[in-house]
Amino acid sequence: KQRYKGRPHDVKLFDELADFTETQFDFICIWARTTTDGQRCRVVAASNPPTTAEGMWIVERWGPWLDKKHPNPAEDGELRWFVRAPGKKEIAVDGPGEYGPYMVKDEEKMIAARSRTFIRSRLEDNPDLMRDPSYGNLLDNLGPELRDAYREGNFEFGMRDTPHQLIPSAWIREAQERWGERPPKDVPMCTIACDPACGGDDDTTVAFRHDAWFGRIASKPGKQTPLGADVAALILGIRRDAAEVVIDMGGGYGNATAEHLKSNNVSTFSYNGAKKSRARTSDRTLAFANIRAQAHWEFREALDPSQPGGSAVALPPDRAMIAELTAPNFTITRQGILIEKKESVKDRLGRSPDRGDAIVMCWFRGPHAVGIAMQFEKGGDGEQGLLRRRPKVILGRLARRKHRRK
Repeated sequence: KQRYKGRPHDVKLFDELADFTETQFDFICIWARTTTDGQRCRVVAASNPPTTAEGMWIVERWGPWLDKKHPNPAEDGELRWFVRAPGKKEIAVDGPGEYGPYMVKDEEKMIAARSRTFIRSRLEDNPDLMRDPSYGNLLDNLGPELRDAYREGNFEFGMRDTPHQLIPSAWIREAQERWGERPPKDVPMCTIACDPACGGDDDTTVAFRHDAWFGRIASKPGKQTPLGADVAALILGIRRDAAEVVIDMGGGYGNATAEHLKSNNVSTFSYNGAKKSRARTSDRTLAFANIRAQAHWEFREALDPSQPGGSAVALPPDRAMIAELTAPNFTITRQGILIEKKESVKDRLGRSPDRGDAIVMCWFRGPHAVGIAMQFEKGGDGEQGLLRRRPKVILGRLARRKHRRK
């Protein structure tokens, strides 16, 4: 993408957009510009549906056309208008014009909306390829998901897991189907986790959970949280029920935040994924190369639908989170299970997997229901309640003492 830096064009044309990262696309589009009066500038992108989690940003950006659950769906070719306010995600607006004011550095500014549309294309729409039946026959012989993606342009079923993917995509989608807008009744917040970016290029990201129910992830650009006190203020604004706070200490960004929280008598755990782990998988067959591998694998085990009673983990709707949780691969080494380095995941995604890491850290610490005895169901208003049996608490030490007395 650096080769396109400073090279203006009045049209930027992308092919196979799903093979670009979102940051590559945004960076190159900066120079879709002209100094010629009256010259129109535009960006046109063509792509097959994404077949890996890294390309799912396309579905999020063109959500009104591609996401079947979008609250305001759009027809093919319909223009929609968007504004990206500083430090925020894109906001859909009513039409062309300027919106705001928004704070840009220390100044309030109006921001002009930009239009976007999507036009779906199928094999039958290409007269050149339709003249030769061999390509159509080739697509007909693909598996059902790839056939729907490449022949029908179906963006819902195109994503395919890689052979060594740590967490299957289907498990994440099932966890999102179990989610409701409100936490379960009578279950306090037990853990809140933060991946800080004190002034860095990444986002400061906070995840929290009430047992197996995770709330919506909070995120702020690192430049808006330059100090440990700023990150601590974000955490304390979300924290409830004296929940333990988990701080990622990788890269040194978490030190100031942890010290600030501890000075205010907040229960804090310093998470260092590089440390050695002494734990093993639930079946006791494999060790872990480090704490990071242990934390990710334990969350994988919690999501596994084949465990007795199934999984109770409920995750919020968040496409960026899906990509980040499903991006890491794993290998088996002499030291045990090893998770792909964060830097490698970051290179493929085009961003740091902060949301996925915050979710994993949040599960790593704090109490859990034993087994999957606690089950959640959605009520008619979207609220969740404890509608089945309560968790069975295993008091191992007390049980042994009773046995000795007998």
